[in-house]
Amino acid sequence: MKNIVLIFSIFLLSIFLIGTAYILKNKDLCCKYQLCEQITDMCDEVSNTDQQVLSEKGSILILDNIKDGDTVDQGFEVKGRVSGEWFLKGLFQ
Repeated sequence: MKNIVLIFSIFLLSIFLIGTAYILKNKDLCCKYQLCEQITDMCDEVSNTDQQVLSEKGSILILDNIKDGDTVDQGFEVKGRVSGEWFLKGLFQ
């Protein structure tokens, strides 16, 4: 009985690992899941409409709603993404 449980556990773990590897290699599939976005950097590409800025501490900020040369008024909400671990869920506002 122990051998059957052990074989079944190894089988389930193998399926999980193969599925995880498949998701991590497939960019379109990986970028749909927040956990995958957090553990890989393949989803951090900047689109043509996004503005990439380097912070004073060397972090790359990707701004979604502002471009180089834009002027903003008081109360304007800047939205974007950043890599690293000092933020909540990879987003800042």
